[in-house]
Amino acid sequence: TLHGLYSWVPEGVRSQIREFLQRKLQPRGLAMVSYNAMPGWAHLQPIRRMVQAYAASLPGDSLAKARAAFDYVTYLAEQGAAYFQVLPAATAHLKTLQQEDIRYVAHEYLTPHGDPFYFADVEAAMHDIGLSFAGSMSPAANYRELIASPQFQDLLATAPTRSVLETHRDFIVNTAFRQDLYSAHPRATGTSEVSIERLDRIAFCLTNLPERLPLTRRQGALQYDLSAQAEAVQAVHRVLAQGPARASEIHAALPGATAAQTSSLIQQLVVSQHLAACQPVRPSAGWLALNSALIRSALREKLVQVPLACPLTGSATVTEPVHAASIEAGVQFDDAQSAARHVLTGLRTYAHPVKRTDASGNEQPATDAQILEYATATWRALRDPANPDTRLLRLFGLLS
Repeated sequence: TLHGLYSWVPEGVRSQIREFLQRKLQPRGLAMVSYNAMPGWAHLQPIRRMVQAYAASLPGDSLAKARAAFDYVTYLAEQGAAYFQVLPAATAHLKTLQQEDIRYVAHEYLTPHGDPFYFADVEAAMHDIGLSFAGSMSPAANYRELIASPQFQDLLATAPTRSVLETHRDFIVNTAFRQDLYSAHPRATGTSEVSIERLDRIAFCLTNLPERLPLTRRQGALQYDLSAQAEAVQAVHRVLAQGPARASEIHAALPGATAAQTSSLIQQLVVSQHLAACQPVRPSAGWLALNSALIRSALREKLVQVPLACPLTGSATVTEPVHAASIEAGVQFDDAQSAARHVLTGLRTYAHPVKRTDASGNEQPATDAQILEYATATWRALRDPANPDTRLLRLFGLLS
């Protein structure tokens, strides 16, 4: 694993790294290589040179130099220096750097080595030592349908090689950082499709209510666009809203889709966090004693969040302790008043700090009456089959 290394050393060291990989990787061995990438770093290289030029004559250690140099380039931007006027993305980048630890700024901008690379250059260097590109460590980036918006899909479909596809992608999304996986065996020449038969060994469920699963996401590390397949996606959602299903059952709900298309769609939905592997049948055990123990622990330790085990997925969903305690009481008590009193007693026994946001947006300690009202409302919601929170709890297998 080479993280935060390949771009930040001179070429002589990079050559030694490649020689090391060539000697040490066993057949089918894997190497992850992260690096600053082009074209996303194109407008950042001048900032780096500005910082280094200004910091070179300053006294103090690297952190003091980084602070002073960052103030310098910020001043240039605020005073309307032409570079920043022509490239507003550079100004926006300075604003994001304001949120970073100054040590990161020193690492990225003061070190003598910090070269960005085009994907094709790194791939060629790895090919020379017998390594083949195996894919991106970001799962969504390995699916053509997810890496770009619909208007670019025809272009991506014409890419003759994976290298060209990756180059298209980097320019479409303006990639500034890559995490690539290389394998010590020849590039596969056969099909990369995963058959329905292989997927049929796994049952799938929804990760949220259908109406809460977006077709597009443009923020954060996971970005995707499923809008071109909206009808098929919604059909899958309808099937799994009834309970877990296998790939063959999902395929049956997609008339006109080939087995390969269904397999691809299932994979895209897993990567997009719409679907998850799960138990083949919905659990009927109901509330788990484990979740009661997790709630008690959260109250005792004054935690602001508590994970609740989901029997269906084998994972967890996270919520606030007061909400989790209200769900537990709603399951255990047949009347709302008893449930609400149980919640209040638990919170006050452990002196758990419960706050609520007032009309002005300020947090205030919750009163006994407010806690009782909240717990009572939760008890009633659990008995309303149309309530979204109740539907979600049943979907996850937290309620029978």
